Amino acid sequence: MKNHTTPQYLNDLIPEQTQPRYNLRNTSDIPLIHCRTQLYTNSYLPSTIREWNRLPENHRNAPSVTAFKARVNQNATKSSPLYNVGSREGQILHTRLRLSCSSLNLDLYRRSIVDTHNCTCGAVESVSHFLLYCTNFDIHRQRYLANLPCPPIADNLLNGNERLTFEQNKYIFLQDSKIYTINQTFLIFRYAQYC
Repeated sequence: MKNHTTPQYLNDLIPEQTQPRYNLRNTSDIPLIHCRTQLYTNSYLPSTIREWNRLPENHRNAPSVTAFKARVNQNATKSSPLYNVGSREGQILHTRLRLSCSSLNLDLYRRSIVDTHNCTCGAVESVSHFLLYCTNFDIHRQRYLANLPCPPIADNLLNGNERLTFEQNKYIFLQDSKIYTINQTFLIFRYAQYC
């Protein structure tokens, strides 16, 4: 929008820049839009203008969209290839557990969907409880986590262990995926009760 590569009606949304009387550091910034409510302040256009103004000058002055993307992404970290191991369903469940967006009671309680964060066994149903301690899933845990090449702690199960090879971490993720997939049937049934 700033470089006029979008339709005119979108370009018109950007406030006009005025020439200041003095030479200031932020003369190339897009003027912020006056917002009366917090809802509008956090909406797309005002928040995008704030983010644009935070970019370094050389990023904003990129000669093309490709150059702009390259400059913005030059310091971006790539996700671990381990997160792509296993079935698509297992990857989704694994990501939900890592990001605290699962159907575990603790995650649902944080979003005010359920009244309690406790598991049916009585303990707080956190990710580590679900993976390592819950008595409801002892059989699966003994079957799939017994021969891991590292201690079965939640961080190793969710993110891998940097001291292990890719193949060893892949084995851990595949074993986890089996636990998620089997136990997810129980969690989906329970979550469906609240929807």
